[in-house]
Amino acid sequence: MSPRAEELLYVTMWASGIFALPTYRQFEESFDDWLRREGLERRFVELRKKGMLEKPAADASAVRRIHRLTENGRIAVQGGRDPEACWKRPWDGRWRVVLFDVPASKTALRYQLWRFLRLHHFGYLQNSVWITPDPVDAMRERIGTEKARVGALTLLEARPCGGETDADIVAEAWDFPAINRLYRQHLLVLGQMPKIKSGLTAWRQWVGRERKAWQQALKADPLLPDALLPAGYLGKQAWGKRRRLLGTA
Repeated sequence: MSPRAEELLYVTMWASGIFALPTYRQFEESFDDWLRREGLERRFVELRKKGMLEKPAADASAVRRIHRLTENGRIAVQGGRDPEACWKRPWDGRWRVVLFDVPASKTALRYQLWRFLRLHHFGYLQNSVWITPDPVDAMRERIGTEKARVGALTLLEARPCGGETDADIVAEAWDFPAINRLYRQHLLVLGQMPKIKSGLTAWRQWVGRERKAWQQALKADPLLPDALLPAGYLGKQAWGKRRRLLGTA
């Protein structure tokens, strides 16, 4: 999805809550008027065809029409992941470990492999040792491709046996103090949500800041299962406040 289309979905997600309120009349224009003024009508129709937006009620007037995201649309603006589903997923108590050996002369290949592992939210233990609590069956083909390129790549299932706890492994593999700093910034932005009477322009500017703060936090967060979340983790607090504001914006 293009950044422009993702931005439009994001604005729509927040606007669906705003325009559901009786105070929506305090805006200087309707959401549909705003779409026309910004030249976004065609892109909006394309998103609906792709199943990202619900079709508004046929009897809704242009003024009263409320546009809502489908489940696919909501997941799309969350970076392709559903935080609640991620936290609630079961964990079988086993870690999946990726071990590889890339010659020092192949720096570009090493960086490409690191990017792949970070993209899939693996935790970093050492340069050549990465870890995840999740089965890698769905990634087996891609990992096989990486193995063919690297030459020496091994997958293991493991449990700590030297006195380390799972909490120790989590603390070592992911930088949760940094993740919490990103969530604190997001909570700060949520606290700056404009008043209804501020108008769509102010709302769009704020939505842009909220989107940036949320996506930065979500990109860094592996969204571990509940059983592995560290004490003081702020992801659920930020998610809960965001959900409440979306319901009462």
